[in-house]
Amino acid sequence: MREPDARALLGTVAAALAAPALLILGCDAVDVMDPTPPHDATFEELDQRILELIGTPACADVSSCASMAIGVKPCGGPWRYLVYSRAVTDERTLAAVVSEYNEIDRRSPRYGTISDCSIVMPPALSCASGVCVAR
Repeated sequence: MREPDARALLGTVAAALAAPALLILGCDAVDVMDPTPPHDATFEELDQRILELIGTPACADVSSCASMAIGVKPCGGPWRYLVYSRAVTDERTLAAVVSEYNEIDRRSPRYGTISDCSIVMPPALSCASGVCVAR
């Protein structure tokens, strides 16, 4: 049996050490202590648009109340649920804007945010004093 060639062994070791360095150099630096979310104006505009679409979720009874998941946790699932009124809000438009919001949230990690990976359940809804609310 032949002994390994020292040059070949050295080349293998050098390649093994260089690979992690290349990966590290290829990554963007991220300040995980920066509390500023990385979202651009589009994200903020969508957030405002969603609030405008929901407006005051007026109701005569709970049948006009609904909820919709929003946000994307790193572990999966939504961050929270929006409560809105079907009598006031165009659900198709709201769903389209929330979908766009979720796509931006999915692609943009939340710096400094830690998820406990808990499952956020849809809220129980009620109509209180003419407004849809989560119980």
